[in-house]
Amino acid sequence: SDHNEPLSQCIHIYSRIVWADEFESPWLTTQDALKVHQANKLFFWVSPELHGANDVTRQKRWAEAKTWGLDAICTDYPMEAKSFFK
Repeated sequence: SDHNEPLSQCIHIYSRIVWADEFESPWLTTQDALKVHQANKLFFWVSPELHGANDVTRQKRWAEAKTWGLDAICTDYPMEAKSFFK
């Protein structure tokens, strides 16, 4: 995960895990998550509150991310995330 790194480049780097970080704005889609998993990689995501998003924005984005089949999430709200992403 890096600023402006194309997903295709990230997928081709030798690693088992892809950390997806939406620094400035939401850009990830269900298709992106599917591509990561099709590349046989784990998909870890950085939750938007870590970049200053408010609770409403975080909850909206979590609802979208729930369809992605995340393998892990980095968040300030681990217990809430555990329950939400079950």
